[in-house]
Amino acid sequence: MAAGDMAFIYHTGGQPAIVGVATVTTGAYSDPTDDIGRWLAVNIAASYALPVPVSLAAFKADPAFAGWELVRAPRLSAVPVSPGTWDRILAITGNKPRWGSLEDLETGP
Repeated sequence: MAAGDMAFIYHTGGQPAIVGVATVTTGAYSDPTDDIGRWLAVNIAASYALPVPVSLAAFKADPAFAGWELVRAPRLSAVPVSPGTWDRILAITGNKPRWGSLEDLETGP
């Protein structure tokens, strides 16, 4: 992940779901909470909340997401999102696809 990348905010408490969109504000750096030095961290800034959260159960029920890392290993803290997956998630929530458009992120849905 690099500064300027877009990211989904995935809520893991209660019912796991993607709940919002964020922008990465820093490049990766060593996670200060990791004494062993295995983990990296990035800083993010919230861009907007999705009008409808997309639950992990919804991803698992949709064959289009079967190969996505979030479905296969939902405890990962960061997984890649292809442009097609990004657009499909936004479409599910009623948002227009916005892959690569930081101007749209700044103005919200």
